[in-house]
Amino acid sequence: MFHFRGNNGGVVDLTQSDDESVDGQVDAEQEIAVLGNRRKISGIIDGRPRPQAQRIYIKGKGGKKGRYVDPSAQHKRKVRKQLRDNRVADGDHTGPLSGPVGLMVTFWFRASQASQCGQPHTKRPDIDNLQKLLFDAMNQAGFFEDDCKVATVSISKRYCLELGTEGHTTYYVYERLV
Repeated sequence: MFHFRGNNGGVVDLTQSDDESVDGQVDAEQEIAVLGNRRKISGIIDGRPRPQAQRIYIKGKGGKKGRYVDPSAQHKRKVRKQLRDNRVADGDHTGPLSGPVGLMVTFWFRASQASQCGQPHTKRPDIDNLQKLLFDAMNQAGFFEDDCKVATVSISKRYCLELGTEGHTTYYVYERLV
């Protein structure tokens, strides 16, 4: 099991319970256990996880060219700011991670019933669209040179562990062993 210190000083568990597993989870845990001096970045992004929305085309008027607008741009800026603030708070000013990068992420959604707490979240938004927004924000925040550097990913969607807790995202980024 892996834990890391969150922004509020509390301990956050990134892994699933012993009775549940995700393909590749054990491999990622074994890899993290032997990281030693390799760089690791972890933290919490406050706020309900939101997906990367599809760009919208706005037609130009009077013969002018149209343009594409990203409806997720404002949320992406907020996420990017929190990512940068988390790195500064942890004293990490060393630039992007080099080489292959591993990433463990859990998107936590607000539970409306006690029976949902800690359970997998199987409703919209889709996990791939959540991942796109986070990867873009991490790339722009300088976590890695390009998201093509991400070689290992473990992502899950779950309901928060306590009823009424606001949604958030936990992340753990690390330099992979080659």
